[in-house]
Amino acid sequence: KKVPEMDDDTVIGFLDESSPQTTSNTQRLWSFTKPTIYKNTTKLRANSFGFYTLNGNSVIDFKEHSKKEDVCEFLAEIKDKNYCCS
Repeated sequence: KKVPEMDDDTVIGFLDESSPQTTSNTQRLWSFTKPTIYKNTTKLRANSFGFYTLNGNSVIDFKEHSKKEDVCEFLAEIKDKNYCCS
């Protein structure tokens, strides 16, 4: 099958979202004596969106939440940053 040609303003890239947190529920402690456990009580969360383009302007942004409205806002931002980049 023949692949159709792309327009000059078509941008190809990879979208990713991550939300690293400082609190983890997977920590384990092994000890043969009474262990001293140090807990990190500060909670920090950073919702980040990234778009790596192969032929345009890459974009990264940090949002308050990672809901569908935030993804739509980020897609609009990608479109704005790559409107006339080719």
